[in-house]
Order: sequence, then structure tokens, then C-alpha cells
Amino acid sequence: MCHSGSQPALDLSLGSYAQLTAGSQNGPVVIPGNPEGSELVRRIRGQSLPRMPFDGPPYLDAAEIALITEWIKRGAPDAIGIQAAVPAGAKLRLGGRLSGKWALDGLPLVLDGAKRSKKAAAVGAYVEVRGVVPSDGGIRATRIRPR
Repeated sequence: MCHSGSQPALDLSLGSYAQLTAGSQNGPVVIPGNPEGSELVRRIRGQSLPRMPFDGPPYLDAAEIALITEWIKRGAPDAIGIQAAVPAGAKLRLGGRLSGKWALDGLPLVLDGAKRSKKAAAVGAYVEVRGVVPSDGGIRATRIRPR
């Protein structure tokens, strides 16, 4: 209901494969081959806040989350099996908890030399990571800040 119609939330429409893979105003939500770095998976797991669906609970169950995670891991193929293109160069935002010096919920982050942070975040803190998707589908962080 929120991600459909003429004015979907965050400009993210989930009405078609093309709309989903196009992403939102905050960047791509699916990074083919990288479910841990895909905001879609992070939101349905509750790693990135607010957890989706917004009107939950109930939320998706473990089997449904695993199905979506596996689809992204396989490259987010379309109905005829063609893998989605990695959104190389796209800016993104991810939320989650620092699980190590430069890891977000276990997802390793590559630091951009220009990484900025006004306040240092401690391991275990909820943070917002802004970054860019390199051609290999990883996450290159340009800013990490506590939220």
C-alpha cells in the first residue's frame, strides 16, 4: 500500500521488477549479489529502521526473508533469469549497528579516503552509512554517523 500508486513512499515503487531494481530517492534497495548490503533485506530483517512492512507486525517470516535474500544473492534475476545490473556508482544510505571497526551488522565496509564523521560511533551503536556502490557490488562508505 505504501510503495504503490502515483506517490509511493520514498519514491520506491514495488509494483514491478523494473521499479524495484530502480531503487528509491535514497538510492538502490537491491544490490545484486549482495543481500547484506541491500536495503530491502536490511529493512525486512529490522537491521535498518524502520522495519518493514511499516504497519507490522506481522512482519515477513524467516522463510520469506530467506527467499528474498537468496534471490538477491543469485543476482536478483528477472522472470526469464537475466541478472540485474549492479548499480555501480549509485549513492546509497544504509542503517544498522556497527559490529566491528568498519562493519555494519557483519557487512564489511570499504572506507573512502574522504570518510566523514562528526561524532565517532562506538561498536554496537546504531548508525547511518552513506556510501557508493562500486562495480563489484560492495559498499564504499563515505560517511558514518550515529543516529
